[in-house]
Amino acid sequence: MPHTRFASELECCKFAADPHKRGDFRQQQPSRFHSLRHATHFVLTPIALRYPYSRMKLTSAVYAVFLCAAMVASAGSEIQVPPADAPEKRPEIPLVLGNGIRFGLFEIASPTNTISVRLILQAGSLDEGDTEKGYAHLLEHAVLSSAAQQPFVRRLSSRGVEISAHANAHTSYTYTLYKFDIPSTDREALAEVLQALRYMAIEVRFSDSLVEKEKQIVLNELAEKHTEAAMTTLEVRKQIYEGTAVANRNPAGRAEDIRKATAINVQTFYDRCYAPERIAIAITGPVDPIGTRNLIERVFSSVPVRNSSPPASVPIPDRRATSFRIVQTHKESRTSVAILNVSSSASFSRDYRTDYARKVLTFLLGNRLRQQLPRSTLGANASLVPDVDERVNVFALEAICAPSDWKPTIQSMFRVLGNCRMQGFAHADVAQAIQAQSADLDSGEASIQLWDSPEYADNIAAVLASGRAWQRPEATITARRNALKLVTAQNVSEALAELLPKDSELVIAKAAAGSALTPSDLASAIQAVPHQPISQSQKEKMDETGIKSEHGDERLQVREKHSVGNNVTYLTFENNVRVLIRNNSEQPGRFAAVLLIGRGLYDLDPKRPGLDVLAYTLCRESEFEGLPRDSLHMQLAERGITMELALTDYLNRQVRLTIEGPVSELPFALRISKIWFTKQAFAPSRIAAARLGYADLRRSWLQSTKAIAQVESEFRLVGRDRRLELPDARHVPYTFEEVASWINTHWLNGPVELRIAGDIQADATIDIASHELFGLSPNPGDRLADTSPIKLTRKPSRGSVNTQLRDQVAVARITWPQEGVEARERYALQIAMELLRDRLFQRLRVENSITYSPETGVTFDRSSTGALYSWAEVTFSPGAKGVATQCLQLAETLGESITDTEFEAAKTKLANTYATLQRSNAWWASEGLVLATGQDGRSDQPVMPAAEVASINKDDVIKVSRLRLRSRNGSFVTVLPLAPAGK
Repeated sequence: MPHTRFASELECCKFAADPHKRGDFRQQQPSRFHSLRHATHFVLTPIALRYPYSRMKLTSAVYAVFLCAAMVASAGSEIQVPPADAPEKRPEIPLVLGNGIRFGLFEIASPTNTISVRLILQAGSLDEGDTEKGYAHLLEHAVLSSAAQQPFVRRLSSRGVEISAHANAHTSYTYTLYKFDIPSTDREALAEVLQALRYMAIEVRFSDSLVEKEKQIVLNELAEKHTEAAMTTLEVRKQIYEGTAVANRNPAGRAEDIRKATAINVQTFYDRCYAPERIAIAITGPVDPIGTRNLIERVFSSVPVRNSSPPASVPIPDRRATSFRIVQTHKESRTSVAILNVSSSASFSRDYRTDYARKVLTFLLGNRLRQQLPRSTLGANASLVPDVDERVNVFALEAICAPSDWKPTIQSMFRVLGNCRMQGFAHADVAQAIQAQSADLDSGEASIQLWDSPEYADNIAAVLASGRAWQRPEATITARRNALKLVTAQNVSEALAELLPKDSELVIAKAAAGSALTPSDLASAIQAVPHQPISQSQKEKMDETGIKSEHGDERLQVREKHSVGNNVTYLTFENNVRVLIRNNSEQPGRFAAVLLIGRGLYDLDPKRPGLDVLAYTLCRESEFEGLPRDSLHMQLAERGITMELALTDYLNRQVRLTIEGPVSELPFALRISKIWFTKQAFAPSRIAAARLGYADLRRSWLQSTKAIAQVESEFRLVGRDRRLELPDARHVPYTFEEVASWINTHWLNGPVELRIAGDIQADATIDIASHELFGLSPNPGDRLADTSPIKLTRKPSRGSVNTQLRDQVAVARITWPQEGVEARERYALQIAMELLRDRLFQRLRVENSITYSPETGVTFDRSSTGALYSWAEVTFSPGAKGVATQCLQLAETLGESITDTEFEAAKTKLANTYATLQRSNAWWASEGLVLATGQDGRSDQPVMPAAEVASINKDDVIKVSRLRLRSRNGSFVTVLPLAPAGK
């Protein structure tokens, strides 16, 4: 279910409503968070192959499978158990106490030995009154803060259970979620977590001092989220849900109401909305079902019934005619157009046939748009996105175009829509789409195997919060496969009539501020749009297939080969392509491959800043000689392959091509990767579009005070190396010939490294690679880590930067250069930075209410073996004083006061994170292989990060803290926004 800008707006709004997700991601991906945080991806999905500026990805396989399994019709309160014939059925106990509290107990074997507990309270922003906007969010913070003061909650920290609003909770439209992960099977820890949940759900009493303190923290959060991009997102949502309560609610809240909140007001809202009948609790992991059930009843049975008001429902906009809206944005240089409709998700049911008819519809409509919209269109797709806590569906046809091309774009969109309504869908097209959906189902089934206790708990919580019953996804695979086979063209036409009824469409155009485009212009453009059938030539083009191997039985010769333990192989082919192979049986039948192309900034002339980024955006615009794009993207979809072209990050800017799919498709995937090198066809006419892409990419790196703080700190860290500069798009003078020449020299004929991980055998994989990569030109053979593209400066730097952004928070970012970090130091340093984050959180947020979300991390070099620098970042109100100084002081003294309890908790968290990552093919291919073998692949045995972390002791962390986090080695930059006009 890929999606473009308007679908992304909905996801962005969810992110804004859940300000803790970024922190969660950081914890899950400790060594990749920094590089991924500002990475720009180009995903070779059907839309991206033809329209590379859509920035769209295939739907997460986990999410897709879960959605199909979970969205069932029953809205009853009992949790349904999978059918008796469910594969690998484990004990699952649904429980409804006499006071109305619902429980789901799911025994799951956890590779990290984690028990996950989720408390879902059906109380969100839609339950707020007109003068209470933000009370649900404020309550979330106040409840956790009050609980943290209780002795039984404080004891949880010593057991490795993190307690903080930053990591443990979020508020949405219809519910508030509190979550705890216990890194052991300690029954006493589980009992204390349940006791904490009881206290949080019904026993909290709020004081004036507590509410005042949490108000400031919530206001800081609001200020951080008050960016131009967020305001545009909220305006889009307001138009989509016009006339309903959703249009006037933001789960984050409204500053005016939060400032006026008192302890009495908050207590009233709590008593009204936090009640047993609104509570659901999910517990997953290696638990004793009977003993845990008895524990639940002992803790919660005595909770008294409270006659609260019923939870708020989600209203559906009543649209009886086609409506037109314009949303102006200060950040976009292009125009985005969407035709959409909102419908209730209650119709999702165990009728998987209907659900798959909708998926087939989005697949077919997306293809029609890409094939029939003007070539100047920059992106187009169809999507069906669950929204507002999965209570509604937003179905949308979307396109992105240059400002001058909006009219032919919207006319073509309505022409496609009209033809589909009139003529329906061909049986052959439906069969092709079913094949693609079957591949997605295979991918999703494989991804489920990576779920650990927290993933199960999060997904169960989301379903329980929406009032639906949960079913274990793997238990419904067969039913969904059978239903998919039954989908007909008539089912697809019925799905279109249901999801986008004629004359009920909402048309929204996002245009740059100052645009003269009006709703009347949109209405006039679609009048009398002729509906023409798809031509035979178009049908033939859609059916073109065939990407054949061109070299018979010829193969590359292996020049050098070395085994690292039993599961890792390192080799170099005669054309200097270096290959690392890892057998990973954790994902049966799946593989992931990463090609690292070129040497990033090392190849860039300091006198030509920005040339590499413009080259990247031109590559996104390129064609492939003799290869129809529609044929390629259809084959990718049918085969279940995803391909993603990306620049690694702002600091390294190396090109990375990532491929994932079934092991049976590995030969095809490597064949496609070779096409990227051998059949690139650059058109001079596309340089203008490439400049637009450059402007978008530059904007993404400079879109907020936090992003600017990172860029500015890295720029200073490398001694203001001009290669890191990104000139304004208007001042990038390079010609098409210069850019194409640079690509040919440094990428198409530059060094290449291939990493493959999955359910594969080394010899068979080497044979496939030697055959499919035959004909690839010999490259220079420079190993990617032999030279560093940058040199870190040891000279401390201090300074501030004022931005032109209208953000309402300032950012202090501190960096410590970390060259020469040994392997063991790497893990000790990561633990130290996690401990520093907790110190910053306690001192600056809990005690002083200065910051919303302190973050820390370690950024590694391209080889993933050495640290470039460690960093800490806090956001604060521009009027606060001495924030950076306090951060430096806390880092300076970190090694003097580390307790056994906090050390063990941080180490356990990091070890569990790596244990989860080690199950993933994508992680092994992207960084795990080099991390395990060293850059030269000469290790005798692969290093397993989880085991290495477990071997770290407190003295290691104290030593690295004292050595690596001293203020004399640190530098910081503070970024201050300018006040909005008129303020």
